[in-house]
Amino acid sequence: MITCYAAIMILMILPESDCGSQGSRDLAIIIINIIGVSFIEITWDACYLVAVECFPTKIRTIGIGTCSLLARTGALLAPQMAYLSDIYRPIPYAIVCSIGIISLLISCFFLPDTKGVDLAALDPTEELDYNRKKSVTENIVIQRRMTGILASPRGTILEDNA
Repeated sequence: MITCYAAIMILMILPESDCGSQGSRDLAIIIINIIGVSFIEITWDACYLVAVECFPTKIRTIGIGTCSLLARTGALLAPQMAYLSDIYRPIPYAIVCSIGIISLLISCFFLPDTKGVDLAALDPTEELDYNRKKSVTENIVIQRRMTGILASPRGTILEDNA
């Protein structure tokens, strides 16, 4: 990841007349772009692995689908960034670098360490569902004890013979 950002930073600070001819400058830009894009492609695998580890089991597919939707939205908007270079040449590279650095900082500070930890133990939805089922069951028992009758699903009242 550091190599990717270093390549993009070189593109940002590379002056217009650094190379001897325009052809060698264009070749240098293409090579550095290929290095940057290659490392960005490698980081996508890490992004999907992080999404798998970050979301609880019950909402994992929703989380990964949302991440994929946002990635595809970014892919649709990315070609438009080339037009920003008409305003100032390093702007597209600065945007890519800043988004990458923000995602790096967010993942460093907010991603839980799950190495050697049972992921089911980290799943907060399991505990919530268990507590909700328990409270509903307790409410039915309390209702039976207090009234001696239960309401059926169709709204009719049934006698409790217990």
